[in-house]
Amino acid sequence: MTAIQARVCDFYKFSTVTCNNLDPYVHIFECQRSTERHLIGLKSSETIPGKPFEKLECPESLLILFKSGIFTLDKLSLNLNICESHRAELGLNWRRGKVQCTYPDHNDGSKAKADRGANPTVCKELWLKTRQIVPIGSEICKQCSTKHKKTVSSHLEVNFKDELGKDSCSDDVMDTESSEPFSCYTAGTSQETCSQDWLEAQRTPREKLNKAMEILSSTFQPLQSQLQKPWNSISNICTRSSPRLKKCVKLIKPQKQLSMHTTMLLTVELKLKLSLIVNSFTKAELQKLIPGISLFKIDSARKHALVTGPGHIINKPKVYRMKLTKPKLTHFIEFIMNPLYSSVVGFGQTVLKLSSNEKIPIPKVIRNLIHARIISIYQSFCKEYDFETFSRASLYRILKVCHASKQRALQGLDNITAAGMNSIDMLSKLVQKLETFGMSQPESKSLTDIIQLINQFLKYEYKSHLNRLDGCTDHCTTMALSDPTEPKFSASCNHNHERQCEKCAMVESCLDMINEKINQIEIPTTILEEMKFEMEMAEKHLMEWKKHLLRTVHQEC
Repeated sequence: MTAIQARVCDFYKFSTVTCNNLDPYVHIFECQRSTERHLIGLKSSETIPGKPFEKLECPESLLILFKSGIFTLDKLSLNLNICESHRAELGLNWRRGKVQCTYPDHNDGSKAKADRGANPTVCKELWLKTRQIVPIGSEICKQCSTKHKKTVSSHLEVNFKDELGKDSCSDDVMDTESSEPFSCYTAGTSQETCSQDWLEAQRTPREKLNKAMEILSSTFQPLQSQLQKPWNSISNICTRSSPRLKKCVKLIKPQKQLSMHTTMLLTVELKLKLSLIVNSFTKAELQKLIPGISLFKIDSARKHALVTGPGHIINKPKVYRMKLTKPKLTHFIEFIMNPLYSSVVGFGQTVLKLSSNEKIPIPKVIRNLIHARIISIYQSFCKEYDFETFSRASLYRILKVCHASKQRALQGLDNITAAGMNSIDMLSKLVQKLETFGMSQPESKSLTDIIQLINQFLKYEYKSHLNRLDGCTDHCTTMALSDPTEPKFSASCNHNHERQCEKCAMVESCLDMINEKINQIEIPTTILEEMKFEMEMAEKHLMEWKKHLLRTVHQEC
């Protein structure tokens, strides 16, 4: 350290620490310690533009001045005296006072974490904009940092590299003997007045317009940019017609409204026509053939000819997207996991792989119906209850993700159901035999259709009709499973059974019709006995299947 001055420290007004008269005083421009580690620790270091791996070295003198609120570098400011106590407190030993974001316009309701420090450029730009002092290294959040970069005016932007150049040049012209003790760097001094006049002179027309509109209306959104190119050279997206654009054109230039709007409408037509010849000439030749055409229009026409084809009109297809809402998704998954449509096997397991690559072992599930049948039943169910669901393609994708094996055979899983399905085939074969022995073809076709309806009813619909409180005798599980001859195996219901189900009655009537035809038609004795035995077994298995469905639903209720 050189040039020790026995003067009062000029920085006592910026700190609560008192000066120690025993400490040697130095000029601020003599403070040349390295601040690299200090700024890195505060996350406030800056990189050289164009060189992201090289950091700017902020002199200790500039660090102390900025933390004291002195942002104007001149002969007077660089000739201030500072003691060791204030040099340490305002310099390399400075620590943050709080962990919250210190940005002046920080939103108090924001939960953004203050994860970085204010660098020298941000501190000076804030002082120029708001006249508020934010020390270098103060905590700011990412949200405020991004907001500052977007809202800072062009005339307020600080090139910190140039600031460092000014600081180093001031050392050569410093006249230490003509300096006076610091007494003028307080709020409201001539420094602020001069800076304010300088700011007004540096404002651009756009910034003056924004300032005037802000005074007139607090809700005015400032213009963030200004057109730098001729109107006919900008892209089509900037000139497309819209009610707002036409209104602006009318307000700004009423006499030019028609010509400007016509020009915007003809842009697409011009590109289509130009794409027919654009590949046959060079850009220079096209500009000679068509005066006033821009290079951008030539490039757009060439791109159109390459991608779409010369002179072809682009008709963008409409894309309809529907978000999979959680309530609708839960509704469909609960439906497909119903025992009517899915069965959990007592052995084996499968692995469910999530989108996060997590694997969850689950019991093996067998789908009782094919996907098309499940979706058809679900859509009918939703239509009946006026429930809006997903599209058919989305339902297929959900079933594909909900992994389950498809049913191939029920033997070994549900022998009663398997026997009941075989009885349907036996009844169909009996009807075919009756037709060969004299039953008319219309009667045969009618019985075959009824048998298929019974098969579909017992397979897919019967279970959904059963519950404990139904008014139909066949659908009320309590009534249907009660034994009238044994009180211990019966239960009473609190409702009446006055309703009849046509499809349930169709099962018994179909069996009676087939038995009646077997007894009426003349059939050889040996074949007749065989047919009666098959009819007896088919009737037994069919009714056992119906009872089995009753017991299954009653146990699950």
